[in-house]
Amino acid sequence: MLDRFATDLRRLGLAALAGAALVMALPAIADESREGWNLPGGDYHWYEMGHGETAVNCASACAADDRCLAWTYKYAMGGEPPLCFLKDRVPGWRADERFFSGIRDAADSDPPATASYQLLPVFRLPGNDLYMLGAGDGIGDWMDCRQACTSDERCGAWTYRAPTNRCLIKSRAGVPIPDGCCRSGIKN
Repeated sequence: MLDRFATDLRRLGLAALAGAALVMALPAIADESREGWNLPGGDYHWYEMGHGETAVNCASACAADDRCLAWTYKYAMGGEPPLCFLKDRVPGWRADERFFSGIRDAADSDPPATASYQLLPVFRLPGNDLYMLGAGDGIGDWMDCRQACTSDERCGAWTYRAPTNRCLIKSRAGVPIPDGCCRSGIKN
């Protein structure tokens, strides 16, 4: 019902109210939820939603499962039913109007770690790779790569390769090499 109400508000040009209507139903289930955002990756279970089920039902399914840390609801489109994706990790946010996502008990989890970096917008840092991450790991852009480095104590630097959407987490920085494909950061 809330989804239909939100859709009616969107049709009237009141998209902000539509999002607020759905978010108001979620506080007990998800401390952070965003309409128009996807949390790509980390799925351990997904299923087709039944007729009349909404993002609230998807969030409730996550709340009922101890393994679930986040969820994504994909709106019904093109004759396909809505889908619910349950996640066992919290990937990075990505704007996408086809989705509504939330993080379970966000207030109880540690805030994202912060670090400062020397940013190198058109350089790559060769060598010293600890591991590589990609889209399946929640990497959508260089900011996700930077956050992955921030979250790993072993990381001293990172390089994001835009053409391949790959993030190289490094133990330390190599000698910067000019390369228009890449953006890098060295932890201060």
